[in-house]
Amino acid sequence: MRKKLTRKIKLYIKRYNTDSYKSNKIIDALNLIESNSITAIYPKIRKYRIFLIKGKRGTYLTIKNTYCSCIGFTASLMKGRIKPCYHLIALEMIKEEQVKKTFFEPEKLYDLALKHGVENLLRS
Repeated sequence: MRKKLTRKIKLYIKRYNTDSYKSNKIIDALNLIESNSITAIYPKIRKYRIFLIKGKRGTYLTIKNTYCSCIGFTASLMKGRIKPCYHLIALEMIKEEQVKKTFFEPEKLYDLALKHGVENLLRS
C-alpha cells in the first residue's frame, strides 16, 4: 500500500501543482507549509518518522506516504480506495529544514500513536 500511495501522491503533485493551476489540496498543503504547521516527532518508532500536522479541523498524526489520522484519509481507506489527503501531500512537498522538531519519550510517543489508531503499523 505504501508504494501505491507514494505514486499517487507524486502523480497528484505533478498533475495539480503547475504554474497555471493549483488544486485546492495543493493550496491547502502549501498553506500548511507556509504556516509552519508540521512538526516531526523524534525519535523514530522503528523505521517510521511520525509527524503532527495542525490542519483546518484538528491536529493529525501522520506517517509520510503511509497514514494520516484525518477523517478524509480514513474514510477513503474504509471505502477501499487510497486517496491522499492534503496533509500527506504537504509532507511530500515540504523541505526537511522547514519542519519543526519535537522530542517525546518512547512511552509517551507510543501512547500518542495508540490514541490515533496506528498501533498495527508500529508493532510490525
